[in-house]
Amino acid sequence: MLRSITAFAVLACTTSAFAGAFPVTLTDSSGAEVTIPTEPANVAALWVAAADMLVALDRPVGGITTYEGARPVYLGDAVAKAVDLGDITAPNLEIMAIEGYDLTIGLTRYNAPY
Repeated sequence: MLRSITAFAVLACTTSAFAGAFPVTLTDSSGAEVTIPTEPANVAALWVAAADMLVALDRPVGGITTYEGARPVYLGDAVAKAVDLGDITAPNLEIMAIEGYDLTIGLTRYNAPY
């Protein structure tokens, strides 16, 4: 099951401070409650900030979207083995289904109305 939920809360739950703290129930951006039954081992990052946070928390990035065919240069080797999920504007859902990610962290919208 692919769900996009609040990145900061999810990523915080994947740190060692939360080891053994599963299941975890969070509220996603649409207001729905989402339960993560076990610690995610294979995580897809559908936006650069999600990959950046995973790397900062020393968590593996299983899959990553690209921008104009390029991965974030500053993440270097940390995302070198991540599966290319296609462009950030149109992630390849077939690849995501084949890879079977435990958790997908995405962005609801690119620009909020201000």
